[in-house]
Amino acid sequence: AAVTKANLEVEAMTLEPIAALYILIPESMRRLNVVLVDIGAGTSDIAITDRGTVVSYGMVPIAGDEITEAISDHYLLDFPEAERVKREIVQRKVSEIEDILGFTTTVSFDELVNSIGSEIDELSKVISTEIKRLNEKAPRAVMLVGGGSLTPKITEKIARELDLPNNRVAIRGIEAIQQLETPEDFTGGPEFITPVGIAIAAKERPVQYKSVIVNGKE
Repeated sequence: AAVTKANLEVEAMTLEPIAALYILIPESMRRLNVVLVDIGAGTSDIAITDRGTVVSYGMVPIAGDEITEAISDHYLLDFPEAERVKREIVQRKVSEIEDILGFTTTVSFDELVNSIGSEIDELSKVISTEIKRLNEKAPRAVMLVGGGSLTPKITEKIARELDLPNNRVAIRGIEAIQQLETPEDFTGGPEFITPVGIAIAAKERPVQYKSVIVNGKE
């Protein structure tokens, strides 16, 4: 929600997964049974389209923080360092770490996946179970956004849980937003989808206030 300091009135309000869905899935495509999952830090938010509209949305209380905590536990790192390692391995496929005892080692993408595979499996399973509960069947496709969508192997594991081909589950970044202009040096990933969606929703669908009188008072 956007709030002005002067009068503290809410300018606009929207559900995060709905905001992301509206900018990634145009109205003409909402006849398809497509799921959008915003994997954040603490929660994974889900919105589903079918028959031309948004038919369902939900949330599960598991997301990227669980993966960061698993890295922290396995490699003896504090939380911020574990978060850095997670991001670096996704981007560069390798990261050099120093644990709390002062020992340094180099961790590869495959080594990380093997070491925290059970936690990645659990995140994938919980999200997929909620999708099947809300949708009552496997969808045609799944879009992943949010920083947690960069969890290693998450697209493949969700595809397996939903019995979908790997190419029917994909991570979407801001390059997927039609008619969005960005600076040339801006490299926004999937974590920017929801904030951009909220900003657009605030402009296009502001809250409409009406004054009413109750017992002679406005």
